[in-house]
Amino acid sequence: MIINNLTLDGAGDGIDKYLNGTPGMEIPSTIWADAVGQIFFSIGATMGILTSYGSYNPIGKPVIMDQMIIVLSNSAASFISGFAVWSVVGFLEARNSLAQSKTSSAGLAFIAYPTAVDMMKWSNFWALLLGLVLFLLGIDSAFAMVEATATVVADL
Repeated sequence: MIINNLTLDGAGDGIDKYLNGTPGMEIPSTIWADAVGQIFFSIGATMGILTSYGSYNPIGKPVIMDQMIIVLSNSAASFISGFAVWSVVGFLEARNSLAQSKTSSAGLAFIAYPTAVDMMKWSNFWALLLGLVLFLLGIDSAFAMVEATATVVADL
């Protein structure tokens, strides 16, 4: 999806905004707070899943390197995913789509991105792929929460 999105008209402008911000516009501190909150949410700090995974390690195993790998790979995946999102934002702006104003929160996944997919070549393929990605993300999150609970119950 990232490679396809980078070939769209206006994708470069979206990527420029992603990496450099909008010229003449200061990025509010709430955006950085939201980004940090997303990183903490996505690594499951509040769900206890990392603690559950850690309980499978041998006693006395150094875990600092494991933690660094998890945090850095999660942050890298989020950064790379930004290219898929911001290239679509640039595409919507280049097409002057009404959906360009729906690029935050759930509006991005359920309004803006599907609108952009509908304008792409082979739109049915990309729509199926987008649906599959969203479905798998939801299932993966559910598995993590269930596994954290199951580990606690099994350890008791």
